Amino acid sequence: MTSTTRTVPHRGITALLTLVVPLLVLAAALLVVGGWRDELPAEVATHWSNDGVDQVGSAAGMLVTFSAIVVLFSVAMWALGTFAGQAAMTRRFVAGIAVWLAIFLGGILVVTFDAQRGLTDARDATGIGGGVVVTLAIAFAAGIAAASVVPRDPHRPAHSALPATTTTLPLDVDTRATWVRTTRQGHAWLIIAAIAVASVGLGIATDWWIGLILGVGLTPLLMLLSATVVIDARGLMARTAFPWPRITVPLDEIEDVSVVRVDPMGEFGGWGIRTALDGSIGMVLRKGDGIEVRATGGRRYVVTVDDAATGAALLATLAGRAR
Repeated sequence: MTSTTRTVPHRGITALLTLVVPLLVLAAALLVVGGWRDELPAEVATHWSNDGVDQVGSAAGMLVTFSAIVVLFSVAMWALGTFAGQAAMTRRFVAGIAVWLAIFLGGILVVTFDAQRGLTDARDATGIGGGVVVTLAIAFAAGIAAASVVPRDPHRPAHSALPATTTTLPLDVDTRATWVRTTRQGHAWLIIAAIAVASVGLGIATDWWIGLILGVGLTPLLMLLSATVVIDARGLMARTAFPWPRITVPLDEIEDVSVVRVDPMGEFGGWGIRTALDGSIGMVLRKGDGIEVRATGGRRYVVTVDDAATGAALLATLAGRAR
């Protein structure tokens, strides 16, 4: 019988990386900016264009807005990792994005106010493009570092046989088999091209660093281009055009395998490698059939791929042998 018990390990490190670290980063930024309060103009610059500062406003309002975003987002990431983080990929995602956002927004506060120190009129502030780019780079590096220190899933072998209704293949016990499929998403190129054009246009119309930041957003979209799924004696391995992140499920941790109809937007909120609100992990490049794997600890993985029925049957056959 398939277990439905969810086990969320390493909740302490999740809380540390999604709550403690982001809030400490925010506090540090607020302390730095607070130390400059006597050096700042009455109204601070809140927006720049090619012609310089084009909007000013309250320093307190800007600090409250940025702080609220960091706090609310950190709490949301903590909740997702704590209550739906049965898979390490979910916990790594929430840790990385929480640290990234806190450092990026905290850095933006520091860069923005530093450019206005000693001024009486905020409109005389110089551009902040260089500082924003450096902040973005540091935030990305810190986010990747945070995700990398999250422990992997503990080894949790399954103790019961696969359900009798699971479809398998009639392979001899000594037969070795490997199944490999690559799925490509041609429409992703149109999305990437559109954003690339928008990035260049925005950079020309406003400022170069704004276009650069939007352009950096193209990188995750490259994961939509293709996905490779491998099923062999090690279990399931699925990755996109990048070597990481990847889905790996050992054979002896598989409790059930089936074919499901996948709606990327309805179930996962989009395409690519995604985490659903219930902690399910999906590598979904298109709508259609996919391999669903249920593993110990309440983990669930879904991968859309061609000929999902054959892949699922082979995986179930190999998993049954691993008992």
